Amino acid sequence: MEPMQTESMPGDVTRMQRRAEDRWHEARSQISGTISNVTNRAKGVARYTHENVQSNPWTAVGVGFGFGVVLGALAILVASRR
Repeated sequence: MEPMQTESMPGDVTRMQRRAEDRWHEARSQISGTISNVTNRAKGVARYTHENVQSNPWTAVGVGFGFGVVLGALAILVASRR
């Protein structure tokens, strides 16, 4: 068996800690960018939806009613199978 190399351990630990911190900062940066991108896209979709509902209110009411009927029918179907 080889003897333990205690002289190089602090350097190795420091290097590992730095690498871990670098990866942590990279991950945080990527997550922050992704969250920013998703937020901007969601705001764009909300703006588009708002403009279309404002210009076609009765169509929006009809679409909402249709989705409600479909979801209600699915809920009744699932409840009746139990």
